[in-house]
Amino acid sequence: MAENEGMALEIMTSFGMTIPSGLAKGGWLREFEKRLTNLTALWYFVKNTNVDDFITDEDCIALFGGVQAIETEVQGRVALSNGELWTVGFLKSVNESDFISFIKMVGPLHYMVSLATDIEKNGDSLTKNLKAALFIYLFQNLYELLLGNIDSCFYVYLERTPGIRGEKINYFRKEFVEKRKEARRTKQDIGEHATSGVIQGMLKEVYKQECENDQKPFDATLLDDTIFNQMTERLRNSSAHFNAFYDDQRNKIVFLNGEEMTMDEFIGLYEKLFLFLTTWMNLYLSGAKDGKAFVSKLKEEMEKMRATAEKLLLTVQRSGRQADWNIFVQRMWGNSIVKFEEKKETGDNSMKALPAAK
Repeated sequence: MAENEGMALEIMTSFGMTIPSGLAKGGWLREFEKRLTNLTALWYFVKNTNVDDFITDEDCIALFGGVQAIETEVQGRVALSNGELWTVGFLKSVNESDFISFIKMVGPLHYMVSLATDIEKNGDSLTKNLKAALFIYLFQNLYELLLGNIDSCFYVYLERTPGIRGEKINYFRKEFVEKRKEARRTKQDIGEHATSGVIQGMLKEVYKQECENDQKPFDATLLDDTIFNQMTERLRNSSAHFNAFYDDQRNKIVFLNGEEMTMDEFIGLYEKLFLFLTTWMNLYLSGAKDGKAFVSKLKEEMEKMRATAEKLLLTVQRSGRQADWNIFVQRMWGNSIVKFEEKKETGDNSMKALPAAK
């Protein structure tokens, strides 16, 4: 195991190539890492990389099967509203050819499906408190993943659509777009994303503008019933700040202000989040219906990213900035080394559907 293997993962992230170690072949990562401090060697290695040597087919197929199994089960209980379907379409249109948005979701979903599988395998040995805690944890992180990715989409959308205005959009430009530009100049990261309230407001402003442009009737209520509504946001904030907790005697989530939520209501919100996220993801898969098609699409897009990385490295190499590259590698990643274990569990690792709320 290479001591600095995590550096390879972080540099890949800078190219938009974020893949969890469970889906990538560790040997390729180690070879990548060995060449970090030699720009010519790194460029040559990336140039001659075959994505078949990078992606682990069986693990990617298992991930697709796990997500699909959960999605199929969830679809039997919940459905997206018209407002949520419009939102998914809008988000896809922003990054129509940007597969990086999908790649950003793969790692968290891989972890989520693994955790869901563990819950099902060990369900009988887990107490109600532990199950509730795990579900709340998944809910919070799914919601954060969703908000972060939508925030990124709006950042791109506003750069492409400078003429659109609105109270929430103007606020987003001031508080997030301009601050991020300044953060890039000062090599800092504000590490924030817009709240669901701001996102909900921006979606309404975009929808209104779309109706005006297309001369369509404006349905003021279309986006009132979405996963960004007040209850979802309040649950996320309350549970994160410990202003809500699970009461195992009543099998309810109790808020400190006296409100209560049944576990069925909570699981409904959680499943709606998952369904929204996977519906959005599926639009990037070009209709992939099975694991093999998913792997094929993944490799196709990874090849585009590899080609982009190759061109970037070649540009730096031809500029003669090898010394600058060495400093760049050391400053950016030399003090943030991350290790990961290249292990596979033995036994039955098949992905199964998330258990229904009990």
